[in-house]
Amino acid sequence: MTSASRALLRACVLVALPPLLSLGLAWVTSQSADRAATEAELARYALAAARAQLAPQAATAALGAAPARLLMQGATIGVSGAAFQSLLTDLAGLSGATLERVDPILAEPAGVLTQMHSRATFSGTDADIMNLVINLEAAEPLIFLDRLEMAPLEEGGESLRVELELSAYAAAEAAP
Repeated sequence: MTSASRALLRACVLVALPPLLSLGLAWVTSQSADRAATEAELARYALAAARAQLAPQAATAALGAAPARLLMQGATIGVSGAAFQSLLTDLAGLSGATLERVDPILAEPAGVLTQMHSRATFSGTDADIMNLVINLEAAEPLIFLDRLEMAPLEEGGESLRVELELSAYAAAEAAP
């Protein structure tokens, strides 16, 4: 190949390459946009299906749909709150942590259920606190960990104090 043909080939490549790269980039971009639109549409369908399952219904129907073992039991919200505190005491004992304090914050309507909030303070080693969080996650009736604050009890020590904001649910039909 002569130097003139090499120069001509380079010129052709330099002239043709940018439009080809632009065309390839546009194609890849359109493919990504199509895939994103498809994924967004699938997410919309999944969300609509989930919302349909959570549509308001009678409390008795909701209790049939969500097993009662997942809700705090009691004839009143006060009794349900006491069951909540008792469960926290039991979980602390199983975990090796010490339950220092439990303060009920409030109970509020949450659709066909009543959501109970509580603030609890525990102390123990880091392993005890880790076991406590694991036990809270696995507990039935369900307990939700809404906030966690942790501080050492002593400088350089292994003991921790943890303040948790927790919530649980009870049937809304329970009178206060």
